[in-house]
Amino acid sequence: MVELAIALPLFLALLLAVVDFGLYFNKRIVLQAAAYNYTNEAAANDCKAPQRTIIDDTVKNVISDSKTSVSFKGQAIDSGATPVLPTARYRVKLTYNGKSTLLSAFTQNIPGLYPMTAVGVSHCSK
Repeated sequence: MVELAIALPLFLALLLAVVDFGLYFNKRIVLQAAAYNYTNEAAANDCKAPQRTIIDDTVKNVISDSKTSVSFKGQAIDSGATPVLPTARYRVKLTYNGKSTLLSAFTQNIPGLYPMTAVGVSHCSK
């Protein structure tokens, strides 16, 4: 029983750390997918900014909740006043500040993990 009393808390701490880092990397992958989807939609529309609902639909069940949101900045780059194909590109930068949850005891205090940023760049086409 003494062995269990020593090993069980260590095992549970290790298990919670693995789950916490897994949730962190899941959020990071979803954020990058949202940036990818948004820039692809913008590039397909001749470098015109699509609706924000593309980002919201991608992250609604994984990242966003009532306390946090994803901020973004999208713009056409290398295009001047009007997109000059094929060099015109659309760039978006998404930022997620993170939130404190029960499982974020491990990742919340590690410097450099938050805020998460994802950048997407696509060439405009038409």
